[in-house]
Amino acid sequence: MFRLWLSLILVLSATLVSSAEPSPLTLSGTVMDSSGAVVAGATVRLEKEDGRLVESTKSGPNGSFHFNLASPGSYQIEVTQEGFNPFKTTVTIGPRGPAPLRVVLSVANLSQSITVGGSDLQASPAASENLDVIQMDQQLIQNLPTLGQDVVGAATELLDSASLGTEGASVVVDGLETEEQGVSASAIQEVRINQNPYSAEYFRPGHGRIEIITKPGTTEYHGAFNFLLRDHWLDARNAFAATRPSEQRRIYEGNLSGPIGKDGKSSFLFTANREEDNLQAIVFAKTPAGLEQNNYATPNRGTELSARYNRQIGQDGSVSIR
Repeated sequence: MFRLWLSLILVLSATLVSSAEPSPLTLSGTVMDSSGAVVAGATVRLEKEDGRLVESTKSGPNGSFHFNLASPGSYQIEVTQEGFNPFKTTVTIGPRGPAPLRVVLSVANLSQSITVGGSDLQASPAASENLDVIQMDQQLIQNLPTLGQDVVGAATELLDSASLGTEGASVVVDGLETEEQGVSASAIQEVRINQNPYSAEYFRPGHGRIEIITKPGTTEYHGAFNFLLRDHWLDARNAFAATRPSEQRRIYEGNLSGPIGKDGKSSFLFTANREEDNLQAIVFAKTPAGLEQNNYATPNRGTELSARYNRQIGQDGSVSIR
């Protein structure tokens, strides 16, 4: 009997001791946005009142977070996530842990600023600084779909038809009015259209004028030579021709420039262009003698030479003889 009572006393003592031990303190919660959707991956910081970090974690896929607390007291919860305003609150922990927190993040305000500055972006009222200009450098000129190195013919397609009139395009080579290109294609440095649309220097508006600027003279010798060949073997047969016309077109063109004298103020530019067209006219006609279907040769030869002498006078002046 004594042993039975002793066992009962030991069991009751153990039960009382175990019930007297405090339960562990925890702090948990869920992070969500203003629409009620959970926010995963938010940074949750647990800090003391003086700002010391106790623990940091991330909200889970369901937006939940959990902390184990060592002792009661006042703590600060700070939640941050990109695109949302930071959330911060103070939580007082007593002998028993608080109910799960519900953290609602508000969407951050989006602001953008664009700073535009610099005098290069400002439009000028001067006609010589017209922004509606077509400017073609050497690389663009080489990529033009020109037939027979006809730069003027290709640039004419970019002109305003209303400004051409009955006289066609106005061609200006280095400031001098001319009826033709006047220089070989390899000597052209730049082509401009509508550079100075209403200048009194020219008799036609810029939309009908092609301005050609040739390569300047240099203190060293430079040159270029090009040979172009078109042969009938690459052409399709004309439907009205009995046989494929044996046509061929050859173009020889180049330029040479360099200094004159040792003072570096005089220079020259020489250009040459030779075209040999062995073309044929196709005749397909009904005559009193019967059907005439034949090819007749119409050869054409042309040579164009140009020369220029430049002399620099002072800082801003020069004399040019062409």
